[in-house]
Amino acid sequence: MDMNEASSFCVGSCGSDLITRNPAHPPFKLPGDPGYLLFDYPEGFNITNATEAALASTAALSQDAANSATQGPVISMVITYLRTTPTPGARNVNYPPYAINNIQSGHDLAAHAISPNATHVDGTLEYDVHNLYGHQIINATYHRLLAISLKKHPFIIGRSTFAGSGQWAGHWGGDNYAKWGYMYLSIPHALSFSLYGIPMFGVDTCGFDGNTDEELCNQWMQLSAFFPFYHNHNWLAAIPQEPYRWASVIKASQDAMKIHYSILLYMYMLMYQAHATGSMVMRALAWEFLDDLSLAAVEMQFLLSLAFMIIPILAPQENIVKGVFPNLAHGKKWYDWYTEREIDYAQPGKNMTIPALLGHIPVFIRGGHVIPMQEPVLMTREARNTLWSLLIALDDKGDVVG
Repeated sequence: MDMNEASSFCVGSCGSDLITRNPAHPPFKLPGDPGYLLFDYPEGFNITNATEAALASTAALSQDAANSATQGPVISMVITYLRTTPTPGARNVNYPPYAINNIQSGHDLAAHAISPNATHVDGTLEYDVHNLYGHQIINATYHRLLAISLKKHPFIIGRSTFAGSGQWAGHWGGDNYAKWGYMYLSIPHALSFSLYGIPMFGVDTCGFDGNTDEELCNQWMQLSAFFPFYHNHNWLAAIPQEPYRWASVIKASQDAMKIHYSILLYMYMLMYQAHATGSMVMRALAWEFLDDLSLAAVEMQFLLSLAFMIIPILAPQENIVKGVFPNLAHGKKWYDWYTEREIDYAQPGKNMTIPALLGHIPVFIRGGHVIPMQEPVLMTREARNTLWSLLIALDDKGDVVG
């Protein structure tokens, strides 16, 4: 459910005559507008790709020249710092006595949203229910779909959610940027939603705003394969970024998706446990290994359930990654997913250097766990009919659970 948040392109009342505050055109370029297409690339773009770089540079100059000769849409905003002194016994919901960092000019709560002082039919102020808007749309959608689908559970992804939305829908972390920093931010973003009780989470893989490139999309398609919600999506103004656009991204995506599909029913079990007990599907290391305070600073690797640890490449032109293996001081074991061999080079409490050539995302299995697996296939329905196998990773005592 895209754009299910209570928003608009107006400042204050859309019906006002303040045309300078409420232009007829939205505050961004639309298809066909001068200057609409994007020609920038993420940091670390491989400039040795001379043909692609030259074409982008030429196209950008051509568009800039055309844009300067054409009158584009006028977009203006009155910028003020909207903060007031509290008045005892009075509420000023349009200008509360604190500034909310809602990324709008002047922190204006009425910018691109329904005015906080708008009154609903029952007398409730928009200020008091704004964050419930997307939540209640999801609520209504879920129960209506449930009623007409013979009690089959609906699958809903919402871009606007609230506390409790996880019982009806997942969350889509949309409108990110095709930047390496945003790929990194997708990890704490996902972990945050694990805490919120919304485990079905994913972002716009390869980035939404701006042009991605082959290396960024290669690494991001691998990382997102270990998120519960996995999709690739971007803006019309940017270049196409389907995985099949680059040979290396095809291979990297296929390899990562084979892992995802081989543990598909295991992932389903994790989602059921999250539903039944409130457990987390994606976890920060610090939440699992509570006695190791140093793990509170680890935010570039994560756990998938209790058994998998993912250590992705999050910077351009890298072929190694640093990662820590928790609980080694207590004799616990970790195994390489690909070779199924025990990690014998790691040291307790230290960041270890791990080879990670382009197209290979380091994945590790925690000793003491059993992973049910099936042969990866193209369709999830087909996966139910493939042969089962068990990956058994013994702990230091030769025991397993699962």
